[in-house]
Amino acid sequence: MKNFLKSSHAAILCGLFLFISTQTVGNGLTILCDSESDTEIAGGAYATFGGKFGGDITSKDLMFNSEVGVAGCAAGSLIYKFSLHVNSDGKSKVFKGTSHVLTDEMLKSMRSLKQGGTFEFKDIKAHLPSGSDIDVLGRTFIVV
Repeated sequence: MKNFLKSSHAAILCGLFLFISTQTVGNGLTILCDSESDTEIAGGAYATFGGKFGGDITSKDLMFNSEVGVAGCAAGSLIYKFSLHVNSDGKSKVFKGTSHVLTDEMLKSMRSLKQGGTFEFKDIKAHLPSGSDIDVLGRTFIVV
């Protein structure tokens, strides 16, 4: 009976983990740990903008957000380095960032994007509260 209870608890915890690990959080961002998913986040930290990890973004989102966030790692972690690639009408601009706060020039370029324009954060690094640094994943945002 004791082993049955241990097995039952383990199964319940595993099921709870799988349920939690595939939940949608803020603005439709889904965090997945299922290796069979085609939208899997490969683990580790990932960059967010407007509460999203890439994909569709509205002009309103661009107007009301001015920082690159980091999720999937310790609370209090901050982006300290990235490159921002803004693409519009076949032209690309690249900006270098040294803080989680976007510069006025970056924001102006992003906010001028029309429907179909894209931007992406690349070569991203974050500083953890523990003192170590980590690489951060980024994805492309598309203005809708």
